Amino acid sequence: MKEFLKFTLASMVGFIVANIILFVITIIFLFIGIGSVATMTKGFQSDQQAKIEEKSILKIGFDQPIVERTSDDPFKQVMYALQDQPKPIAISDVLQSIEHAKTDDRIKGVFLDLSVLPASRATVNGIYNKLKSYKSSGKFLYAYGDMMTQQSYYLASLADSIYLQPQGMFIFNGMHSEMTFYKGLFDKLEIEPNVIKMGKYKSAGESFSHKEMTDANREQMNKLLNTFYHTHLEAISQSREIKVSRLKTIADSLMVRNARDAVEQTVGLQKYSKKADDWGQNTADSEIAVIYATGPIGLGGGGDSENIGSKRMSEAIKSARKNEDVEAVVLRVNSPGGSALASDVIWREVKLTKAEKPVIVSMGNLAASGGYYISASADTIVAQPNTITGSIGVIGILMNWQEFFNEKLGVTFDRVKTAKYADLGNPNRPMMEKKKEI
Repeated sequence: MKEFLKFTLASMVGFIVANIILFVITIIFLFIGIGSVATMTKGFQSDQQAKIEEKSILKIGFDQPIVERTSDDPFKQVMYALQDQPKPIAISDVLQSIEHAKTDDRIKGVFLDLSVLPASRATVNGIYNKLKSYKSSGKFLYAYGDMMTQQSYYLASLADSIYLQPQGMFIFNGMHSEMTFYKGLFDKLEIEPNVIKMGKYKSAGESFSHKEMTDANREQMNKLLNTFYHTHLEAISQSREIKVSRLKTIADSLMVRNARDAVEQTVGLQKYSKKADDWGQNTADSEIAVIYATGPIGLGGGGDSENIGSKRMSEAIKSARKNEDVEAVVLRVNSPGGSALASDVIWREVKLTKAEKPVIVSMGNLAASGGYYISASADTIVAQPNTITGSIGVIGILMNWQEFFNEKLGVTFDRVKTAKYADLGNPNRPMMEKKKEI
């Protein structure tokens, strides 16, 4: 027994000592890691300033994702480098660079590299409008692409000259939208989705409850897509002096597929945008607050450059309202919606602010459902022709897993309760009509 206790005690002491040593080593490596990250982050944040020479050309390349605003999180900058991903650029930087190229005497023209264009329709439309304004300066605008898509050709259509790599594809074939439906899968698994909605055109839950589009959804999708297409073709028609009917024929017949078909029928953007100090600073006493509402809307104090937290967003709007130097508020909305309660919290702050100073909503690519809700009480709403907005209504999906568990897995459930509706929302039993009404 004495030997047993001795070995047991020795093992315990060894275990404790080993964990202490491991803890100390972990702390040392943690501090080394934090120091390395801090050094790397400092390097990422100190962007090289561009030296703009006389007779320079502003080259706009779209190999970076274009977002509503860039993140200040230094660790995200580290991850971009470690994963070899291009850093996003804010749409405001793109537009500001083009605007100042219009009046900057050192910039003689703009060169668009449209080989890739990772941006939404509304974002591209905003760039299109800014380039159209730039054209009034009389400076040249050239466009090039290794290949040309409908989206990139939309921008290129404004150029004085368009260049395409001789073997590059030219994709001009109309627009389409496709939805995926899971009703058949749920039937096979014996899972019953209970989709409860308010609003004829609120189609978000159809993927779970139907095998194809409802008539109402097909109607709105056709309207939406044809509106996008008409806006797209009208702009190209005006820029290139080609009739819309002719453009439709080209798309329907796939008449343009490469450079030959199309013929028959340098200052980097991000560096230039860093020279804002050359363009002068705002010295006015009054200010306009620009608040970004980007991403899904959720309840609580969270939120960042890609998500909207109701508490954080409400506090930002309230702060602008209380700030006497702020004369007006611009709320930039690019959101698919989310929590109805969170949207209502933000909507209330917008309404309270509107009572004291002007509130302007600028919609990006998407301002649907809750995104429209938080915009609705503003004095003015500005949107692009191809902004997706609306989707007014609410929806809730409660799955009934009973048959799946019973028949497929052999799992059964039994319950007791103290009140009639104590198990309201229980996913392991069918939902009664009365509970659906509730």
